[in-house]
Amino acid sequence: VGQADSIWAHTDPVSRQNSSIEGGVQSLLKSLSAATSGTNVTLQEPDHSQPLPPSSFHRFLREQSIPEGSGCPEAWIPNEVRDQKQRAVRKADQKFRLSKAATVEQGLK
Repeated sequence: VGQADSIWAHTDPVSRQNSSIEGGVQSLLKSLSAATSGTNVTLQEPDHSQPLPPSSFHRFLREQSIPEGSGCPEAWIPNEVRDQKQRAVRKADQKFRLSKAATVEQGLK
């Protein structure tokens, strides 16, 4: 936290449309808020219209949503599910890089 007096809790509005995920997010935010009680640090949420900061997990969300009923962030997802998601991200990245390389190659001809 350093010199900052706020922790910003960015959440994914698309994932939060799932009621079980929304419940898990609310519970986590409540716990984080309680943990900062009595300190000079406050928990804040940006406006829902503000886009999420990029991350590999959100790149995955472009491919498919969090499994129904998981209700938890990436760190709590079982290893086999996380591995499957990481493979999907790597595959999407590889596909993107190949298409970009093909476009560059065509431009050089």
